[in-house]
Amino acid sequence: MSTSQNRNSEKKNSSKLEVEAKSEQQPDENTLIKRIAEASSEEEKKRLFSQLPKKARMTIARSQVFSGPLPPPQQLKEYDDVLPGAADRILKMAERQSEHRQKMEEQVVESNTKNSRLGVIFAFLLGAMIIGGGIYLAAIGHPYGTWFSLGGVASLVGVFVYGTRSSQKERVKKDKQRKN
Repeated sequence: MSTSQNRNSEKKNSSKLEVEAKSEQQPDENTLIKRIAEASSEEEKKRLFSQLPKKARMTIARSQVFSGPLPPPQQLKEYDDVLPGAADRILKMAERQSEHRQKMEEQVVESNTKNSRLGVIFAFLLGAMIIGGGIYLAAIGHPYGTWFSLGGVASLVGVFVYGTRSSQKERVKKDKQRKN
């Protein structure tokens, strides 16, 4: 073999070695992405991510969604790693918020019950006054006294029937919501 052929052969061999060395050092994008997905630690994921070309980095996104008063356990652990005792503080905060909400709901129920009772009492008093006024007018000989009393009775009966029906519809609606 001539010297020029030896040099060309050496160049080809050294090029092959360089390509193989580069491929060992820098895996392709798909391999890196798979390794990132399979990596167990955040440090490993960050290390592999830094090896990705910039164009591939733009396509990787991590999305995590949770709902509720508390973050998921892994995130609580991460909070505790950053600030010892943070997870306990978060749990206590959620417990206090839950107690507060329950007290507020209890106050709303009590207030609604009180308002309902007052409404019934005042409706009764107003109805009794109208009926009593009608009886008084009839007793002194006024021609509209009887109609006044009957109107009072009819309005009380109408309010009672309306209230009963609307309460029944509300209960049926709540029962359907609970079943769903």
